[in-house]
Amino acid sequence: MADKETKKKRHWPAIVIVASCAVIFLISSMTYTVANSEHVIVTRFGTFKKIAEPGLNFKLLYPIDNVIRIDKRLQHFERPLKQTAIKGLRNFFVAISAGWKVKDARVFHKSLGNIKEATLRMEQIIGTPASSVFSEYSIANIFTTDKKAHKVDEIRDAILKKAQTLGSKYGIEVTYVGFPQLAMPPDATGSGLERMRSERQVKAEIERNKGEKDAQEIISKAQQEAQTLISKARIAAETIKRQGDEDAISIYKDFKNPELVAFLRQLETLEKTLNKRTQLVIDMNTPPFNLLRGEFYEKLMKESKKKSENK
Repeated sequence: MADKETKKKRHWPAIVIVASCAVIFLISSMTYTVANSEHVIVTRFGTFKKIAEPGLNFKLLYPIDNVIRIDKRLQHFERPLKQTAIKGLRNFFVAISAGWKVKDARVFHKSLGNIKEATLRMEQIIGTPASSVFSEYSIANIFTTDKKAHKVDEIRDAILKKAQTLGSKYGIEVTYVGFPQLAMPPDATGSGLERMRSERQVKAEIERNKGEKDAQEIISKAQQEAQTLISKARIAAETIKRQGDEDAISIYKDFKNPELVAFLRQLETLEKTLNKRTQLVIDMNTPPFNLLRGEFYEKLMKESKKKSENK
C-alpha cells in the first residue's frame, strides 16, 4: 500500500501538467482575436455564421466552427502596358494602376475566397471598363494642349465608376484608378507630334495677337494721356502768360516815365512781330519799326534830359 501511495504522489505533477495543457489548448481553440486590419468570417459546419467584431471572440471547437481571416487593408493593382483601341487608332497602349480593398467580406469569401484570386480578378474589373471607356475617345482627347479637349481626367473617372460597380459584385471597393503610362506606336507618334505642334502654333498665334492688341491699347492710352498733359500744359502756359501780361500792364501804369513805357511797349511789339523769319516792306517811320533807326531812342534821351534840367 505504501508503494502504491508513493507512485500516485509521483504521478500527480504529470497529471497536473497534462490537465493544464489540455485546458490551455481548449481555451485557445475556443478563442480568437480580430485585428483592425482584417475581416474575420466564422463558419459553422462550413456555412456562414457571422463576421466577428475586432477584439477577443469565442467559438466552438473545430470542425464545428472555423475562422477565416481576410486582409481588409488597401491593395494595389498594376497592369502593364496593354493594347487598347481608341477612336481612329487601334494600336494604343495603356498602363493602369488601381487601389482596392475588401468591403463586403461575406460576398468576397463566397465569390473569390482569398486575396490571390481577387488580384487575378482585378484584371477583369479594371480591364473591361478601360476598354469600353477608351473606345469612346480619340487621340486628340489624350495628347493635347487644349484644356477643353483634354479628357484624361474624365476617362479616369468613368473607368473608376464602372470598376466600382463591377467590383461590388465581388465585395470589392475600387478606390482609385491611374494611368502610369500612355503610349502610341512609332507609326502614330509622328502624326501625333505634328498635331500637337499645330495646336501649339495656333495657341501661340492667339497669344501673339492678344499681345499686339494689348500693346496697341497701351500705346493709344499713353498717347491720349500725353495729349491731355500737353493740353493742360498749354492752358497753364497761356494762363501764366496772361497773368504776366496783366502784371506787366500794372507795372507799366506805375511807371512815372511815359516815354520809357512807350519805348518798352514798342520793343515788345517789335519782338512779337519779328520772332520768326519774316520779310516785311514797311515805312521805317512807322512805330514800332522806327526803333530800328535809333531816332526814337535819341529823342527819348533828349526829352529825358530836358525834364531833368527843368527840375
